[in-house]
Amino acid sequence: MPSIFARRGYAFETALVATFNDFENGWFARRLGGTSSGMSDVLITNNRRDIIYSVECKSTYSDKAFIGSIQMDRTIEMLNMFSIYRNAYPVFAFKFQTKKPRSYHYFVFNITRIDNVKTFICNRDGSLKITPREKDKPYYVWFVKYDSLKDFKDDKAGQTMMYKDKKILLLH
Repeated sequence: MPSIFARRGYAFETALVATFNDFENGWFARRLGGTSSGMSDVLITNNRRDIIYSVECKSTYSDKAFIGSIQMDRTIEMLNMFSIYRNAYPVFAFKFQTKKPRSYHYFVFNITRIDNVKTFICNRDGSLKITPREKDKPYYVWFVKYDSLKDFKDDKAGQTMMYKDKKILLLH
C-alpha cells in the first residue's frame, strides 16, 4: 500500500489531469509516474494551440515545498522529447494543505530562461525563492504565476515575472 505522501501526491496529480482532460477544447492530460519512471508527474497537451506542459507536482502539509535540480531537469527533458510543439513549458504545481483555505500555486516557466538554477522553493503564500547552482554566476528565470487551476488552464489572470539575482520583478 502506498504511503500517505504518495496518495496525497497521486490525488493532486489526478485532479490536475481531470481538470485538463477537456477533449472538446483540445486538451489531453496523463499521469506519467513521476520519480519512479524518471519522467515528470503529468504531461498536458493541446494540439490545436500547439502547447505542451510537463508538470512536476508537489503536495504538502508543510509551509514550503522544494523542487530540486534533478526534478527540474527531468521535467525539461520530457519537453525535449516532444520538440514538435512550438509552445513547450515546464510547470511546477504546488498544493499546500492543512490551513484553510488550501493554497495552490502554478508556475509556468519559459524553458529557455532557466539558467543556473539549483532549487525552487515555494512558500504557502505563493512566494518563490530560487537558489543558484553557482553563487558567483548571474541567474534569471522568466515565469507566469497562477493561483488557481482554472486560470492556469484558461491562461487568464497570470502574473508575468522575472526572478533575477534574488529579486522578483513583476512584468505584467
